[in-house]
Amino acid sequence: MPTGHEVLVVDDEAVVLTVLREALRRGGYRVTTAASAEEAIDLMHKRRFDLVLTDKNLPGASGLDVLRAARTLTPAPAIVLITGYSSFDSAIEAMDIGAHDYIEKPIRDVDDLRFRIRRALSRRDEQLARPRPTRTGGRAGRVLLVEVEGARRQLLAEYLGKSHHVTPAKDGDEALELLKHAHFDLVLADRHLPGGSGLRVIEHAQRLLPHCASVLYTAYPSYDSVQEAFAVGVDAYLVRPNDDLKKLGEKVSEALGGRGGILLG
Repeated sequence: MPTGHEVLVVDDEAVVLTVLREALRRGGYRVTTAASAEEAIDLMHKRRFDLVLTDKNLPGASGLDVLRAARTLTPAPAIVLITGYSSFDSAIEAMDIGAHDYIEKPIRDVDDLRFRIRRALSRRDEQLARPRPTRTGGRAGRVLLVEVEGARRQLLAEYLGKSHHVTPAKDGDEALELLKHAHFDLVLADRHLPGGSGLRVIEHAQRLLPHCASVLYTAYPSYDSVQEAFAVGVDAYLVRPNDDLKKLGEKVSEALGGRGGILLG
């Protein structure tokens, strides 16, 4: 069934470009191809695309430059990066720019590719539909902060409380209970919580609260945890957020505004 979505596919390998084009066309997408970042950026300024699927390693400008150019557009397309040279640093950089997914090459499962394209489009649409948080008392947005360590929880709550309405929770169970009875615009959660995970809290918030943004942080960063963040659809992934509170505040504000990113602590 045709989806009506316009997709731009960027890869310098003709065979890969053909395979991706045909796989997406058979999935109902209208597909345009480009063999370089420069060609892709030129096309994006001439036409509107719903999603950009680009290889990271291209001759000349890179796929990351394509992502950066795409993020300047209004409305910005969904962005999916593919690479044959996956790594923690590469995945971090992709989400920092605003990618909605990060896929390893070679792509052997066409059905999984189509699923991830649909997921990226859905997340882009959800981000675009988020209302701007209402500002009351000089603060905008209701933030649920989930942090087990008391001193860190107080530090983060006091800092973010200057700009947002912050409700702290000491663990995942308390956070899940709060989500049943109150509305939040964003969930900020530690990945490692007693008896559970910050990802579980975020997934629960996504089910209960339409348009709820999310930020996941951890003191133990890894490639697998970044992939988990992509899979769940968090807006930002942070490392040791109390190391740089100003940048933490910036990332929370960006997530509330529908812009994703990763902060390295």
